[in-house]
Amino acid sequence: MKHKVSKRLGLTAIVFLLALITTFAHANWPIGLITEGGKPSLAPLLETRTAAIVQISIVPESRARRIFGDPLLDRFYGREPEEPKEHYSGSGVVIDATKGYIVTNHHVINGAAAVYVTLQDLRKFKTTIVGSDEPTDVALLQINADDLTELPLGDSDQLKVGDFVIAIGNPFGLGQTVTTGVVSGLGRNLPFISTSDRQNYEDFIQTDASINPGNSGGALIDLNGNLVGINTAIVSASGTSSGIGFAVPSNMATSIIDQLLEHGNIQRGIFGVDVLTVTPDVAELYELPTRKGALVRGVVSGSSAENAGIQVEDVIVAVDTEDIEDASDLQNVIGLQRIGNEFDLTLVRDGRRKTIRTSIEPIDVGPRVSPNNQSPLHGVTLTDIPPTHNSFRRNSGLLVFEIETDSLAYAEGLRSGDVIRAINRQGLRNLKSIDEQMLNQSPLFLLVLRGRAQFIVALQ
Repeated sequence: MKHKVSKRLGLTAIVFLLALITTFAHANWPIGLITEGGKPSLAPLLETRTAAIVQISIVPESRARRIFGDPLLDRFYGREPEEPKEHYSGSGVVIDATKGYIVTNHHVINGAAAVYVTLQDLRKFKTTIVGSDEPTDVALLQINADDLTELPLGDSDQLKVGDFVIAIGNPFGLGQTVTTGVVSGLGRNLPFISTSDRQNYEDFIQTDASINPGNSGGALIDLNGNLVGINTAIVSASGTSSGIGFAVPSNMATSIIDQLLEHGNIQRGIFGVDVLTVTPDVAELYELPTRKGALVRGVVSGSSAENAGIQVEDVIVAVDTEDIEDASDLQNVIGLQRIGNEFDLTLVRDGRRKTIRTSIEPIDVGPRVSPNNQSPLHGVTLTDIPPTHNSFRRNSGLLVFEIETDSLAYAEGLRSGDVIRAINRQGLRNLKSIDEQMLNQSPLFLLVLRGRAQFIVALQ
């Protein structure tokens, strides 16, 4: 019985290989995938691509290791702060060999005092962080180096489920590794990955090509050798590959990179709608011609949406020529629009289609406070919680609008987007509820809200 099963599996493998050979032989590939001996292989393709994948290591920001919980006691007993050491963090992709631009993930370099890149030929360079965007998990680095190899950018919108893809990175710091698979899904949204209260923009490519810790920031390429995704995350109970990996689409990454090059950060605005995904029940209730789209359940007062005439119970079905699949899709499409850019929004109202010309407006965060250099909060800019923040109406407090990465507050874990609910156990409502004397106290104990988590940040 085993012999028959083995023979059957062997014949299946032979048929599959013959099909691959036939496919590759007749396909119009710009790069050959067949060796001179006629054996199907990815080696000819990879020889021209792997040098564009780099290894990234970081030196974390310096933070004192407090043995007794008090820096004075630590110093008295001879406990010196431990200096952070360089360690391997992830991968990156050279996308411009002339200018030395390298794309990676935000989480690969987050919290780094210094970032280093090691090339395939073992040359090592300290990088400049051009910009980084947490909501899309995209970061852009730059090095000053000659003889770099770059990966050409592909069109991720052309990907289809079942297309062959190749993941290249440095899992577990082992060195450059190649894995293969197919596109398992498109447009994936993974809300559990978010670690902050800010809005994430997710449109992940799902693949069964093995992605492990260390692959983050590496390349997902198609069989033409074009970069179609930046490997970002996995779903696994063990923390290692279980055949479910995710990559940021190249088109989304390109949009973010363009803005990072122009501004150094992402200039996001507000459209002003709260939406739900259209379900079969919603489609039936509103007599919709389609079961796709985003149902408007709220409109922010004074926003672009209200000015354009968007109403509660409208169903948004398209932005320009792109159909909207669900609420998450609308969030991604709108979220990547630049401030001031006009676009056509198509909606269904009372069974009729309607097209509206509108745009994205800047977020007005109102007055801001930046404590002076006598305050432990120096380097932090605070403002009232704007209507666009997830904590608006749910919690009182102050929003951390900006924070300098070399500040004490940043070193102790405070981040942009956090909400400070209390200072030294004194609750905060808004900017009017604080005074300069409160901010200049030392130590300061901040009750901080991030997402659904509350924690204390001690500044002393």
